[in-house]
Amino acid sequence: MADLLISLYKQERMWGWVYIGYYHAAVEWNGLGKVWKAVEFARLAYDEGLFSVGPRDWRVKSMKRLVDDPTGHWSWAFRLKPSEDE
Repeated sequence: MADLLISLYKQERMWGWVYIGYYHAAVEWNGLGKVWKAVEFARLAYDEGLFSVGPRDWRVKSMKRLVDDPTGHWSWAFRLKPSEDE
């Protein structure tokens, strides 16, 4: 779904918002424990976010933390953890 969001932002030429799609992709990949894909999208989100909204945006800060320490980020493997209902 994050890939679709990125594609839609690009098709609509909403370049200032594409970093949000990259952010969601990074979080989802990290949630699945896929470090390399997560870092790839986090770097894109960070770079685009710096350009679009600046370094003080919470998503930009979050992506910097993910790039620096993927397994220490809040999103690490959150999709792999069993739910409390099980």
